[in-house]
Amino acid sequence: MRTLITLATGVGGHFLNGNRRKGYGFFLILLIWPVVFFLCQVALLAAGLEQAVNPIGTAAVFAVGFVAIWATSAKQAMSGARSTVRAMPTDPIRVSELALVSVATLIVALYGLVAFVLVPQMQPGERIELFSISSKRSSNVQRTLPTADGDLLLAGEVRQDGHAVANAPFVFLFQDGFRTREIKTDALGQFQYRLPPGDWRFLGPVFVENKAQPVTVVFSREIQSATPPTFQVHAGAAERKVTLRIALGRVEPNDL
Repeated sequence: MRTLITLATGVGGHFLNGNRRKGYGFFLILLIWPVVFFLCQVALLAAGLEQAVNPIGTAAVFAVGFVAIWATSAKQAMSGARSTVRAMPTDPIRVSELALVSVATLIVALYGLVAFVLVPQMQPGERIELFSISSKRSSNVQRTLPTADGDLLLAGEVRQDGHAVANAPFVFLFQDGFRTREIKTDALGQFQYRLPPGDWRFLGPVFVENKAQPVTVVFSREIQSATPPTFQVHAGAAERKVTLRIALGRVEPNDL
């Protein structure tokens, strides 16, 4: 266990040996190394040495230096453990100190890995999946619009091949994964839906039974210029009305 902690944390072995000064000393060196490395790069660039920004070279130099400091610290900690046999600490304060310094050391290592090894290898526009996965998940979350009624009414009809589509279930999609509750056309292919208060960017309809078919949406003239249209809805009675036509499949002149 002692050897594992020593190798995994870099500086943790010194605290296990009771040598707090050496542990904090190596931690400070690991903390300063990225700063020194960065300042050296800036100095070389200021001197006109463009090879200082070579991504493979800079990554290799930083990694070799960081690993050398880490390995030296671990080696000295293991040598100290052999010369002075000590039991694993049980005092809560010493255990907490060991844990905090070890976590801080790993954070420094992760920062250095990302900033000086991974990032220089990336192409413009590339993203690190480790840091984008949470935002991707949140953007894919589907949320139902609030049930409170606002002052804007969406009204229209659904047509296909020149005919009204009766009893067609669908939902409207908006920004940030928001969607309406299920809307269904009546016997004449018409529908109405009151938007809740808020600012809603319209993304389009999704038909449960016709997901594979293309869908064309045409709004009334006053908002045709906005793509995609955004509705600012206030609380209160339905005082405003926006009309739209939805065409499924191949668009016929009568559909629009």
